Amino acid sequence: MYQFEKMDKKLLGDRIEDGLMRYILEEPVEVGQKIPNEFDLARRFGVGRSTIREAVKGLVSKGILEVRRGSGTYVVSTCLPDNDPLGLSKLQDKYKLALELFDVRLMLEPEIAAQAAEYATEEDLRQLQQLRDEVERLYRSGEDHIPKDIEFHTCIARCSRNRVVEMLVPIINTAVMTFANLTHRMLMNETILGEPFVALLIATVAAMLILGIGHGYNTEELEKIMTKSLEPTGLILLVTACGGVLRYVLQYSGLGDVIGNAVASMSLPLVVLAFIVAALVRICVGSATVAMTMAAGIVAAIPGIGDLSPLYLACTTAAVAGGATVCSHFNDSGFWLVKSLVGMDEKTTLKTWTIMETLVGATGFVVALILSFFA
Repeated sequence: MYQFEKMDKKLLGDRIEDGLMRYILEEPVEVGQKIPNEFDLARRFGVGRSTIREAVKGLVSKGILEVRRGSGTYVVSTCLPDNDPLGLSKLQDKYKLALELFDVRLMLEPEIAAQAAEYATEEDLRQLQQLRDEVERLYRSGEDHIPKDIEFHTCIARCSRNRVVEMLVPIINTAVMTFANLTHRMLMNETILGEPFVALLIATVAAMLILGIGHGYNTEELEKIMTKSLEPTGLILLVTACGGVLRYVLQYSGLGDVIGNAVASMSLPLVVLAFIVAALVRICVGSATVAMTMAAGIVAAIPGIGDLSPLYLACTTAAVAGGATVCSHFNDSGFWLVKSLVGMDEKTTLKTWTIMETLVGATGFVVALILSFFA
């Protein structure tokens, strides 16, 4: 029997709560099992039923117990609150939880690492390097690397010289533990083999061996075939990369804000403005995705857009899509893809593909504009 001194009620309730938690862990009472009733617990701990009720309420509030009316009190978690400060163990979808915790790490850890890089001493850096090497060694040898990984992240937080950051360490540690438990040892495969460039490289090498060498082609013939096949791809990649660079130039130079302010001062209907902005970005950048993203951001910044009707917003969205479709030309990777696959020259592709894309985008815009008059 658990014995406790008769102290003031609040302190006694806390002690009984701790004792009940120890009882659950030491018996042990598994998750989903029912704990004894109030009479048995009162006799076991040598206190009154009201004190037992107070202890049960405390563990219910911490997510350890659950009272089911007409059935009894059941254990729903055996994770101590100190080890789960945010109550994450109560969330059912562990896969979604792991991904969300991973997002939190992406939000926090780069800035924490930047602070640590600024304030870490030589001794701190040596310790970090030692922990990094130890984590990698344990991971590659198949041993349990999680405790050492947590120690590594804790050291980074400490190097930031920020007390609040050190208080966030349990969140990061929980993220590390949850993600590791969920993915087990598939993380290396997902990180390396799941990379698009690595996967494409493996596929290309496999095709060379199976479809090339395996069918009697020698290395010289295979080199000619691969060179001819990769020529149009290189141009497409170059144009796409340049479009991506131009996107960030427009974004970080503040041109988006300039366009947004200029557009807001114009007296044209919002649907027309959305089409014009998307079309201008499309012509400059080439990427339809970039054009839609930037145009949507600029239009969303226009004052009063939140007061418009859903139908008018839908028409505005369609206008953005139309503007991002028109005028596919030399800076659009789709232009070169169609040219290469169909076997046309640049002039013919402009006469066919570019005109078709422009007609598609313009038709969508006209329909959206007409519908906006009834919104």
